[in-house]
Amino acid sequence: MIMLVIVMLLKLGVLQLTTKKNYVFKRKGKELSFRYQKFDGFEYHYFWFGKGAEVTLTYEVIVEEGELALEWISGGKIIWQQSFTSNSEGSFTTQLTRRYHSVRVVGRQTKGECRIRFT
Repeated sequence: MIMLVIVMLLKLGVLQLTTKKNYVFKRKGKELSFRYQKFDGFEYHYFWFGKGAEVTLTYEVIVEEGELALEWISGGKIIWQQSFTSNSEGSFTTQLTRRYHSVRVVGRQTKGECRIRFT
């Protein structure tokens, strides 16, 4: 019975398994870095900022295979998102209306690395 419920949740996309191979993660303050031979799934990282602050997210992504997606979420709403199938770098700046934020990192059979910094 439990297995049937798990299989149904997986097929509906409510539950997702995450696979990581040679995954190295580092966090220092408002900076994140990831390196992986295989990443399939997702994870969240949480940040607090001053309400009303202007904040810039800067990213550097290296994609050797697969796809990596980044989402900046505030109050349950995506305020910025980008998917990568090749190397890329850039930034996004916004005025914040909330203090609590998260970054969702989604790997789709990907290999490579990523660096994210908030300033």
